[in-house]
Amino acid sequence: MSSKELNEANINTFFKRFPLQELINNIQQRAMNIDVTALSKKWAQLQEISREKGKYDNEIAVLRKQRSDPALGKEEKDSLSEKLKLLVKEQNNCQKSWRASIDQLLPQVLMIPNVVHKDTPPDKDSVIYESGKIPTFSFKPAGHFELCTKSGEFINSRNAGPEGYYLQGNMALLELALQWMFQDEFSDAGYIVMTGSDFCKPVMLEGCGINFDDPTNVILMNPEQWEDGKNVTTPRLVGSASIPSLIALHVKSVADGKCLPARYICSGSHYAPHGTFNQADTFSLFNAIQTSQVHFLIACKDKQEVDIEQNNCFELLKHIFQRLELYYNVTLISAKNLSFVESLRTEIQMFSPSLRKHVPVASVSRYEDFISRRLYLHHHSNGQIKNMHLIHGCAVNVTSVIGCIVENLQTESGSYRIPNILLPYVQ
Repeated sequence: MSSKELNEANINTFFKRFPLQELINNIQQRAMNIDVTALSKKWAQLQEISREKGKYDNEIAVLRKQRSDPALGKEEKDSLSEKLKLLVKEQNNCQKSWRASIDQLLPQVLMIPNVVHKDTPPDKDSVIYESGKIPTFSFKPAGHFELCTKSGEFINSRNAGPEGYYLQGNMALLELALQWMFQDEFSDAGYIVMTGSDFCKPVMLEGCGINFDDPTNVILMNPEQWEDGKNVTTPRLVGSASIPSLIALHVKSVADGKCLPARYICSGSHYAPHGTFNQADTFSLFNAIQTSQVHFLIACKDKQEVDIEQNNCFELLKHIFQRLELYYNVTLISAKNLSFVESLRTEIQMFSPSLRKHVPVASVSRYEDFISRRLYLHHHSNGQIKNMHLIHGCAVNVTSVIGCIVENLQTESGSYRIPNILLPYVQ
């Protein structure tokens, strides 16, 4: 099968799988401006051109077979050759239209987002669980930046840009402690500890629904290269704690279905030019470009397996966060706030006393087989090749949790307490 035929097959599979009205409803829920009806009409035109192309292929095959008959005389063969020449010319014109139609339709189809899961709130984010109570203070609480800058544990490194930093003393130990604790807990639960690459090819980002050509979304190590327009060859800096890095193992491959579900956990850096929390003019750990995070990926056979793994994963996260002795809530993210590739996202959010706002510190996202269809992640089960169904998430945004620990467990004297569960790691 040629690449064009494969692209056509993917387009056909997409429109046959999802009813038009379901796609329209999905676009409306996400508050996006995509004319799915117009795309459906273009697909109908592609089908008509494809049928015409198939007709030419069949007619040409019949004529060639007739012309090869040794019983034919020269005059009959010449007549068939003339007919064949005309048909081939018409076939070439039809193939040009067929290729152009695919080239025009495929990029537009790839812009249609994942179908929203039935549990996703339609209008606004919804808090479905709370653990503990938001802390109150007999004094005015300070922000973590103020507390730890004074103690010398937090250094705002302007050499690394306006949102650069490094940690010292207890905060540096706290960063390592959180990474180790979450990675240990997930490892004990059967997750495979892995190390990914900090850099990914643009095609990986595109498959994960990330605009690789937007400097506000991804980091290109040589910024001057943006001046040349699209740069599709230079790797982007995303960090090993990211979905493009985690799924690289399975891209364009077929796994044995008996090995699924496959669970992976990775501790590393995460890079986001816009910061992890869009807040304020002042720098804090909530809007850093480079953060320490622990990410996980679960590759499943089907939706039923995803349901089970999603529930188990979130129960594990709740168990770990409860041991940190801090208030947190569990929030379902609304359709309009989902990323392009997500069908459902559940976040764990902590409270920042200085900001008087909730800060996302962990998440679990369902992608169904959306990314797998774009990047060819397959498994072999019961004699069939099928798409993997993926769950990915941030087990902990270590950088943001440190800020929340310092602010929520601060004392009037300006010090802060380290949660008991982390003391063995720190000491």
